Amino acid sequence: MNTSLSNSIKITTRKYASRIAAALLMTLSVVQSAYAIDSYKLQELVERARFTLEVFNSDVGMQKFREFVPYAHAMIIVPDYIKGAFGIGFSGGRGVLIMRDNTTGEWSYPAFYSLRSASIGLQIGGSNAEMILMVMTEEGLNTLNNTSITLGADASVAAGPVGYGVEGETPMTFSADFASFSRTKGAFMGASLSGSTLVVKTDWNEMYYGRPVEPRDVLMGRASNPRADGLREAAAKFFNDNAR
Repeated sequence: MNTSLSNSIKITTRKYASRIAAALLMTLSVVQSAYAIDSYKLQELVERARFTLEVFNSDVGMQKFREFVPYAHAMIIVPDYIKGAFGIGFSGGRGVLIMRDNTTGEWSYPAFYSLRSASIGLQIGGSNAEMILMVMTEEGLNTLNNTSITLGADASVAAGPVGYGVEGETPMTFSADFASFSRTKGAFMGASLSGSTLVVKTDWNEMYYGRPVEPRDVLMGRASNPRADGLREAAAKFFNDNAR
């Protein structure tokens, strides 16, 4: 192959890569715009998070997952985690973070987050799953005060029970800050989230609580919204049903 032809192919490849990347960004932007910020959709997300908790709790195939529950400091519940790919892969979803007060046993009001990732490679297809990301260490909980964190870099993450021998363990022996679990069409499995980015939805938190709030304000009880009491009650039942 002559040099001129080789250079031409390289330039064409770069152009297509740029166009694909631009198309992906546009798609993600459209998806985000379609999920417009309003109080109805925020409350809908809270209710769907409650439903996800109840589904996980009632599923007889979730025994391994239940072994993590007594040791979790907090949970991020993502009712719809969507994966899609056509040359470039992308995945993401919106969810809520809730934390348990070890003294009172009460669960916090929800703080809103988004979870997303992208990858390049030969891939095609898509899937939709319910996901719960359990916060297993104090270090993992502290990272959630940041505006965004990258799982696997800023905080370690394990795909469900993979890498864990949970039986007989105490919280001090957990080797990863987060443990992720997903449920797809009735199947239960660990979810690999290394490289994914968890981002605080600042505008959603402000809208839901009627004023600017940080996730720590919500988790520490300095912000409340009675419309989330159903989620908090479901979380308390979820924890009590699975406590050792």
